[in-house]
Amino acid sequence: MAGAAEESLEIEAGDLARALAGPAAPMVVDVRTPAECALGMLAGARAIPKDELAALPRRHDAHRARAAGPDG
Repeated sequence: MAGAAEESLEIEAGDLARALAGPAAPMVVDVRTPAECALGMLAGARAIPKDELAALPRRHDAHRARAAGPDG
Protein backbone atom coordinates (compact mmCIF):
# COMPACT_ATOMS: atom_id res chain seq x y z
CA MET A 1 0.00 0.00 0.00
CA ALA A 2 1.57 3.26 -1.03
CA GLY A 3 2.54 5.43 1.87
CA ALA A 4 2.22 2.64 4.42
CA ALA A 5 4.47 3.04 7.42
CA GLU A 6 7.45 0.71 7.59
CA GLU A 7 7.11 -1.96 10.23
CA SER A 8 10.03 -3.35 12.19
CA LEU A 9 10.40 -5.79 14.99
CA GLU A 10 12.97 -5.53 17.72
CA ILE A 11 13.75 -8.74 19.55
CA GLU A 12 16.36 -9.76 22.09
CA ALA A 13 19.00 -12.24 20.88
CA GLY A 14 17.91 -14.97 23.31
CA ASP A 15 14.26 -14.63 22.29
CA LEU A 16 15.23 -14.86 18.62
CA ALA A 17 17.36 -17.94 19.26
CA ARG A 18 14.41 -19.65 20.98
CA ALA A 19 12.02 -18.69 18.17
CA LEU A 20 14.43 -19.97 15.50
CA ALA A 21 14.76 -23.28 17.35
CA GLY A 22 10.99 -23.67 17.63
CA PRO A 23 8.61 -25.60 15.37
CA ALA A 24 7.32 -22.46 13.62
CA ALA A 25 10.63 -20.66 13.10
CA PRO A 26 10.26 -17.20 11.55
CA MET A 27 12.04 -16.26 8.34
CA VAL A 28 14.85 -13.81 9.07
CA VAL A 29 15.62 -11.32 6.31
CA ASP A 30 18.91 -9.42 6.44
CA VAL A 31 18.36 -6.11 4.66
CA ARG A 32 21.94 -4.90 4.81
CA THR A 33 24.07 -4.38 1.71
CA PRO A 34 25.87 -7.38 0.20
CA ALA A 35 29.18 -6.02 1.55
CA GLU A 36 27.76 -5.82 5.07
CA CYS A 37 26.25 -9.33 4.81
CA ALA A 38 29.64 -10.66 3.70
CA LEU A 39 30.91 -9.76 7.17
CA GLY A 40 28.53 -12.30 8.68
CA MET A 41 24.87 -13.19 8.97
CA LEU A 42 22.60 -15.24 11.18
CA ALA A 43 22.52 -18.88 10.09
CA GLY A 44 19.52 -19.42 7.84
CA ALA A 45 18.85 -15.73 7.20
CA ARG A 46 17.95 -14.61 3.69
CA ALA A 47 19.86 -11.64 2.30
CA ILE A 48 17.59 -9.19 0.49
CA PRO A 49 19.02 -5.66 0.41
CA LYS A 50 16.57 -3.03 1.66
CA ASP A 51 16.20 -1.34 -1.74
CA GLU A 52 15.35 -4.69 -3.38
CA LEU A 53 12.97 -5.63 -0.59
CA ALA A 54 11.10 -2.34 -0.99
CA ALA A 55 10.62 -3.07 -4.69
CA LEU A 56 8.95 -6.44 -4.08
CA PRO A 57 5.15 -6.56 -4.14
CA ARG A 58 3.62 -6.90 -0.72
CA ARG A 59 1.34 -9.92 -0.51
CA HIS A 60 -1.19 -8.37 1.80
CA ASP A 61 -1.52 -4.91 0.25
CA ALA A 62 -4.73 -5.77 -1.62
CA HIS A 63 -6.22 -7.25 1.53
CA ARG A 64 -5.25 -4.19 3.56
CA ALA A 65 -6.80 -1.89 0.97
CA ARG A 66 -10.07 -3.86 0.95
CA ALA A 67 -10.18 -3.96 4.75
CA ALA A 68 -9.67 -0.20 4.95
CA GLY A 69 -12.65 0.45 2.66
CA PRO A 70 -13.01 3.07 -0.05
CA ASP A 71 -12.06 5.96 2.21
CA GLY A 72 -8.82 4.26 3.40
